Amino acid sequence: MCTISRIDYVIKMAHTLRNIGVGSAILLWRNRLYSNAGILMRLIPILSIIFLLFSPGKLNAQDSSCISERCHGGLGKMKFVHSLVAGNMCESCHQLKKETTHPSKRKKDFTLTAEGAALCHMCHEKKDRGKIIHGAIRMGGCTVCHDPHQSDHKFQLISEPGKALCGSCHSDKVEKKSFPHPPAAEGNCTLCHTPHSSDTARLLVMEDPKICFSCHPDKEEAVNKRKTVHAPVTMGCGSCHNPHGAKLPRLLVSAFPDTIYAEFSRERFALCFSCHDDGLVMKEKTTDATGFRQKERNLHALHVKRDKGRVCILCHDVHASNSTHLIRDFAKFGQWRLPIGFQEKEKGGTCAPGCHRKVEYER
Repeated sequence: MCTISRIDYVIKMAHTLRNIGVGSAILLWRNRLYSNAGILMRLIPILSIIFLLFSPGKLNAQDSSCISERCHGGLGKMKFVHSLVAGNMCESCHQLKKETTHPSKRKKDFTLTAEGAALCHMCHEKKDRGKIIHGAIRMGGCTVCHDPHQSDHKFQLISEPGKALCGSCHSDKVEKKSFPHPPAAEGNCTLCHTPHSSDTARLLVMEDPKICFSCHPDKEEAVNKRKTVHAPVTMGCGSCHNPHGAKLPRLLVSAFPDTIYAEFSRERFALCFSCHDDGLVMKEKTTDATGFRQKERNLHALHVKRDKGRVCILCHDVHASNSTHLIRDFAKFGQWRLPIGFQEKEKGGTCAPGCHRKVEYER
């Protein structure tokens, strides 16, 4: 025979069934009923009868409800309401303190049934299983981003997802840039990042550069088909590009000329010199700074270090090439594609581009 407390549970369950549906109620009460399967089986017929008796109407908000005009009247009125709130199951998360009546003049009559994320994990699957955990979860748990009762935003987020929510902590990532990256500019942060945890650095949904290739398949095709791949590409596109937006064209992280000709300065080629030693261009005579030389004469310096210097991309492909040293098959000159015709030799090489006659160099 059921005790009084069990009958109370049954009645409460019936209200929940009527208010939020059978499936939701079973989920919410799975940890609240009894581990003894025999007891649960004996309760099922009673639950069914009470559900049928109560189903024609709605529970009066003033009948043993925390949500009424007198108390907590603002809850349950937003677009997205936590199912526990909708089912008037406040005691699932809040418990009355011992020897306390409610309401009381001193207020704070309740304590949480568990602290922090542990409270949410009583019903929700843990979200911190990845190697990299979002700082918001480490700092304060779920309520840094989610309202535990209700919200006008999906997933009960405390503000509009994207710029408003993510930008409250990561303002530098969503601020307006001269050259914006569309996903970041549109606030579509979860296109690239998972909000809880990930096995990938920076909470990415997949490894870089694969994540970039998911939107830029032409780059993936070029990299996969060509023999020589620029090392930064294999390390990740973020080596050269800012995925959130930049002050420079092509989302570059450092300065690099946007033309095929430019007056040389180390600052103007800062991107290349973040990896390459500047002696590659700065030393007019060298035996070790570059293999592109005629004896000691640095041919990079000859081409680049001048008032109208040739920019790297005139001869080199920055992503991948079928030739060694990332030499292009063609040099782009306006609408023309001039063949470079580079051939490497044991101690040098030859090239016969459209810009000069065939020449040969030997180290």
